[in-house]
Amino acid sequence: MSAMYATEELSRWVTEAQRGDEQAFARLVRRYRGMAYSAAAGYLRDRDQVQDVAQEAFLEAYVNLPSLKEPAAFGGWFRQILFRRCVRRVRKARLSTLPLDAALEMAAREPGPEQCALSSEFELATWRAIRELPAHEQATLHLFMRGLSYAQIGVELEVPISTVKKRLHTARGRLRERLFPREGWLR
Repeated sequence: MSAMYATEELSRWVTEAQRGDEQAFARLVRRYRGMAYSAAAGYLRDRDQVQDVAQEAFLEAYVNLPSLKEPAAFGGWFRQILFRRCVRRVRKARLSTLPLDAALEMAAREPGPEQCALSSEFELATWRAIRELPAHEQATLHLFMRGLSYAQIGVELEVPISTVKKRLHTARGRLRERLFPREGWLR
């Protein structure tokens, strides 16, 4: 399927959904469901929250679909709705608490703080750095981390493979600069 045909088909589905065709909107959901889950998973670690946020984003898109002026822009428009939902969910997140006995039992099973400190700090720094990337680089990186090929990512994001490669290259460079700022010689 050519990109032009896919864009025309997507625009047709959006236009039909704007006119109230629920089957057309269901096709849009099927088309963007994978992207929604993978992008939300980059922000949220809990599978249930990922599903909730994706569902909320699709619901918001459905309600606000009549306001979308350019049907071909649905993908980017939907991604922005999804990212806003993720950011809201992260802001609302509160630290969970455990009873002291459960915390002590968990601590006894886990590696010591010395062993965890470096890996935990690096993991947090990595996720923080990913969240600081521009939205289009985040989406591309999350799909790549899910194991999608360049071609699959291009189809999912509706961009050429060369754009996928450029975004990944740029995202990796930005992450390297943020995570290893004093080690510029590694490049």
